Amino acid sequence: MARTKKNKKDNNIPNNDLLMNLPYLLLTKIIRELDEDIDRICFSLVCKRWFDHRDKYLWFNCFDLKQESKDHFDNKKNRYFKLNSFKDQFQRSLESDKDCTLLIHQSEDKDRKNTNYLILSYGKQIIDDSIKLVDFEQYEIKSSYKKIILASDVNTLINKNMIDKIGKSNVQSLFVMGMCGFEVQLPSNIKDIESRNYIEEKYYPNELERLVYHDRCEVNTKQLPSTLKVLKIEEDDFISLPPNLEDLTLDFDYRRAQFTKPNESVFPSTIKRLQISTKWLDNIKHMTSIETLIVSALSSPILPGSIPSSVTHLTLKYGRELGIVRIKLPIIAEIFPENIKYLKLEGDISFESDLFSTMNHLETLDLTTLVTTGFGEINVGELPSSLINLYMPSTFNGAIRKSVVFPKNLQHLDLGIGFRGKVVAMPKSIKSLALGTHSEITPTSIPQLVETIYFRSICRLTFLKEWPTVTTSITIETDTFSYYLPYMIPDTLTTIKVKLSDITYSIRRLTSTSLLVFGVSQRNLTIYLTGKKARLLQSSIPQSVETFFFKTDSLLKLPEDSSQPLQPL
Repeated sequence: MARTKKNKKDNNIPNNDLLMNLPYLLLTKIIRELDEDIDRICFSLVCKRWFDHRDKYLWFNCFDLKQESKDHFDNKKNRYFKLNSFKDQFQRSLESDKDCTLLIHQSEDKDRKNTNYLILSYGKQIIDDSIKLVDFEQYEIKSSYKKIILASDVNTLINKNMIDKIGKSNVQSLFVMGMCGFEVQLPSNIKDIESRNYIEEKYYPNELERLVYHDRCEVNTKQLPSTLKVLKIEEDDFISLPPNLEDLTLDFDYRRAQFTKPNESVFPSTIKRLQISTKWLDNIKHMTSIETLIVSALSSPILPGSIPSSVTHLTLKYGRELGIVRIKLPIIAEIFPENIKYLKLEGDISFESDLFSTMNHLETLDLTTLVTTGFGEINVGELPSSLINLYMPSTFNGAIRKSVVFPKNLQHLDLGIGFRGKVVAMPKSIKSLALGTHSEITPTSIPQLVETIYFRSICRLTFLKEWPTVTTSITIETDTFSYYLPYMIPDTLTTIKVKLSDITYSIRRLTSTSLLVFGVSQRNLTIYLTGKKARLLQSSIPQSVETFFFKTDSLLKLPEDSSQPLQPL
């Protein structure tokens, strides 16, 4: 769901006549269901009236924009912003009560102030503002700030006055990046703590709901708040856990785990998601609350009856990723619960052909990180008719007909990034298809019902006339723009996404001759649109140096000199 759903206010719509403003209230509700800002722009362009009255209903997510930056929509400071017709809506949305993040640091690094994001354990974290510790007492924490990140150089300098100030704010989440040297009771408004080092239990907020440790810490589980719903710690013997836990992750060190045995520890009956090693299977096999289970296997196969019958989403991890000697772990059909819907296998796991054929409720099978033979071969065999999504191993490069029998109702197929063979034997039911880096495709390779195709690195569109009319969307994952973009765009394509490591550029066809290009990036991107019939309507690409080529009607030969970008309308 869009982040702005809870943030948008309707006070810009007059309240004196609800009936008169009902259309705008409905439009606002629809807009909130669209996650991508480019979709919201396209929605407002459906008709002239919606465009003229856009200020009454249109809000943007502004996911990747820093709230404190004043330069995003200033044409003098950001020459790549061209969506002037939507400047007011963008500015209003950016200043609204979105969930913002503040970074507190001690460093004298001049570049720290310009930090746009941090790479944390769970992914990229946008930094809306940063402040030096010495200036924090005079800093006003705006109501939109919900998260504070304490850099590793400030943790030992935190004092009670600073904590009291945080306690009077709307901050709910705290991320501690370094050693935790402060000895201050954390305020009750903090519901979420992530840390790389141990924080004494006596300093936890009384109403803490989420606690995540990213390194080994000796946590006294007896003293954890009863309000905890999410807990991630390194596994160790424990006597009790908070009674209301719903999500528990017990990370394990395989070197220690091989020499320890579990005690009679009892898991709360409220747990819905659980990540453990095989060490704990005997403790949970009779539980009925667990729906999602992630098991890191050690030295012995999983026995029938070990996995609770209530589990519908199951992930089994074994081998290379865990640092264990490369020995295949065999699995059999009898270990799986009857109502399993989602199954993911990772690492050195082996199975017989047709293993999954009797799983009549299985909807998703993910083999992306499964280790195959040295030649990329695997024998999956027959699959159940209930299967909707299939992800082949990333190293898969065997003959399709010898490796797998696709079910007749399959809708999404990912052949794996390493697949270089011919794309054949595709079921007609497929709606989205992810190709390998060098997959060989022909006009007849793509089923006529495919709506979306995912290209990796190299996107070869060389059969424009035979392109399926139903295929309206493509996604390209690449590290560079210089060579791997499509040389031609079929007329039926309405949506194109280009994914880099840190950004996604979205392109929407508005008319047969107009394309809308939208993206926000740390690096620079210059937009060129070549071809007599093609015109770039508007673009929002802050800060750029690379080149983006498009042509809509024929094969494109890259010009030697493309230094002059086409002016947007």
